Amino acid sequence: MKNVLLSTGLIALLISGSAMADTNGLYISAGAGTFDFDAETRSSFEPSFSVSQNSTYDTEGNTFRITGGYQLTDMVALEATYNSYGTVKYSDGRGDIMSPTAMTLNANLGYSLSSGIRPFIVAGLGRITLNQKEQRISSEESGGSFHWGLGLEYAPAAIENVSFKAAYESDTATLVYLSPFAKSETDLTYSSFYLGLSYKLAGL
Repeated sequence: MKNVLLSTGLIALLISGSAMADTNGLYISAGAGTFDFDAETRSSFEPSFSVSQNSTYDTEGNTFRITGGYQLTDMVALEATYNSYGTVKYSDGRGDIMSPTAMTLNANLGYSLSSGIRPFIVAGLGRITLNQKEQRISSEESGGSFHWGLGLEYAPAAIENVSFKAAYESDTATLVYLSPFAKSETDLTYSSFYLGLSYKLAGL
């Protein structure tokens, strides 16, 4: 009986190790899509006020992103993502304001179904760089950010190491604008919907 239990345990370990070897590893992905921009400003004037500025801005161009990650288990991965957003401009034609980029470190949590579909959520921290033009929205050129998102990934059985992704993700940061008369804080939110392609680096 003892030998049977040992043999069963050994077989289970081998199967588990094989599954982890198939799941774990480095991967790279790239994607492109549309993006949106929201801003809300709080002023230090007395009395203080808060105003949404969403109708003030337009967006132009697309978002492009590249990700490097490591799949720890079938459910958990760690990722580093660089995201280049398009251009934010004033809606009244006063000109471009910025061409922001974001660099984030994220945890990716999901569950793979037998169909090859993997719903997932991502969350992490990063840094947004505004790349401002002459029209400035902040005295700071960059700041810490929070990143979150959700999406679906599909890995067809017929194509080894390749998966396709559709997701909605967002970066949020609070930056300061200083003037001779007052100080204001602006919550900046960059949201994107994108389609992507991932490739697992075999043997890594």
